[in-house]
Amino acid sequence: MKAFRLIFAIALYVVLCIFTPALADVIQDYDTAIIINKDSSVDITDSIMIDFGTTKRHGIFRTIPVMYDRYGVSYSLPLKVISVTTDSGRPEPYQFSHQGNDLMIKVGDAGHTVSGAHMYRIKFKVDRAVNFFDKTPEFYWNVTGDQWPYPINHAHATVEVPAGIDQKDIRATSYYGPPGSKTNAFSSVQGPIVRFSTVQPLQPGEGLTIVIGMPAGSVIPPPWWKEYLQYMLDSWPAWVVPCATLAVMSLLWWNSGRDVDGNHPIAVEWTPPKDLSPAEVGTLVDESCDMEDIVSTLIDLAVRGHLIISQTTSKTLFFFSNKDYVFTKTEPPATEKLSPHEEEFLRGIFNYNVQTNATNNLSDLKAQFYTHLPTIKKNIYDSLASKGLFLKNPDSVRSDYQGLAIVFFLIGIWTIVHHTAWGFGIMCSGVIVYMFAKAMPARTAAGSQATRECLGFARFVRMAEKDRIRVLAKDDPTIFGRLLPYAMVLGAADQWAEAFEGLMTAPPDWYRVSDYGDNYRFSASDFVNDLGNGMNTMRSTFASVPVSSGSSGYGSAASGDSGFSGGFSGGGFGGGGGGSW
Repeated sequence: MKAFRLIFAIALYVVLCIFTPALADVIQDYDTAIIINKDSSVDITDSIMIDFGTTKRHGIFRTIPVMYDRYGVSYSLPLKVISVTTDSGRPEPYQFSHQGNDLMIKVGDAGHTVSGAHMYRIKFKVDRAVNFFDKTPEFYWNVTGDQWPYPINHAHATVEVPAGIDQKDIRATSYYGPPGSKTNAFSSVQGPIVRFSTVQPLQPGEGLTIVIGMPAGSVIPPPWWKEYLQYMLDSWPAWVVPCATLAVMSLLWWNSGRDVDGNHPIAVEWTPPKDLSPAEVGTLVDESCDMEDIVSTLIDLAVRGHLIISQTTSKTLFFFSNKDYVFTKTEPPATEKLSPHEEEFLRGIFNYNVQTNATNNLSDLKAQFYTHLPTIKKNIYDSLASKGLFLKNPDSVRSDYQGLAIVFFLIGIWTIVHHTAWGFGIMCSGVIVYMFAKAMPARTAAGSQATRECLGFARFVRMAEKDRIRVLAKDDPTIFGRLLPYAMVLGAADQWAEAFEGLMTAPPDWYRVSDYGDNYRFSASDFVNDLGNGMNTMRSTFASVPVSSGSSGYGSAASGDSGFSGGFSGGGFGGGGGGSW
């Protein structure tokens, strides 16, 4: 039985050595020497005496956080490895790499193994590790880190402050134990040297954190331009992401957002394109179907004999005039064929009763006509696209990009809670995409040509000579009313009316006004001005709607806080841990 127990114990020991070799590693002594320089840089030397026992190891690795989340903004510690030595001071090969928010320093040779006790010294320099509270410097540093899987029998730290600081002006405290511990380590101040040491060994996952406070002016903060440059580097997503978005959107616009054959001179045209309605002309020119374009359909249909517009006036309290408009459906020409947006417009005006002599008041369309607007707009956009004047439906193109912009913006709002720079950058990207949305619809070559004809007609209206207009009016007495809605959507209605001043003696038969007396003298300019006021009322009425009734993952979250007022083990800069390999 005794022999069996002995054999079992030996077998168990062998199994534990094979499958749990890390249990053999112990850090006998962890001694850190720190020098705080006048320029706020810090020189740090970690001297780690580790005993591998009989286990064969290549060396150790040390991880140090260099990226932190400070007040919701990324904050980095530039860290430069100066040297890595072992035992008697001979250089030891090492490699360093970024592992997420940590810098990992891997010490040792993959072709060489060691066992037993060895001393590793890692010397490095860090910047921005000194905090300034109202110009008062404070060094808050997690010396050992709390991610070592081995016990640390003894942990020490020695801090040398800049020369010229009186001993009584140095504040010092420390914490050790698991993360969040408030247990104080031993500390003493002797001249410019402050020493710390743990009272008892540190178990795996425990560490030593120190805090040094110095008087204002003893340490010089980095220059503003250096901090600003570092801030830009830390917050690179806030400007790199928008710049990348701007570049991508510019490329998309260059390839698919520009008009085909669009950069040609505009010649004077006597008429707009014959196969386009006024609403289509207004939409083609500015790539947007506005209320002005839709209301022009009313005038165009009246000119073409589909309805009569009658202005009525009634007296109200204190003799104020109240104007309304009555629309009367007429028998259209037999050969007249309406486009889909014109048919929908008439259905909206007459509440789907488009029989001859049907009537309706503008006031009765308030908070009702708006339901027809989406269909009217869609039909106009679809008509222009089907006629080959746009590469794609311009409203759909804008909507797609605007929808993408909203998605970006919402993602940015969600992200900004976790990472300010990324969130801000994505939100700015959303704004950039939204601003590009209006410019992304593109005309085809035919669309560019039609646009030039429309603008050429607008130029003709603004430059028209009365003699030329007189000849045109004589040849075509309906030209004033027929082309008036085109002039209106092109912003040239006043010039069109002025050109006909004195050439017309009566208003068009499709527009009737109740208070025109026997002594009324027709003026084209007054008529267009009166019609324009009426269209303003129509725009607001058509568009009116019913009124309804009533963890960050970036280092220590406390890296920007004072270690005296809210310090704890594992807080401050530094930290991390390590292991063997």
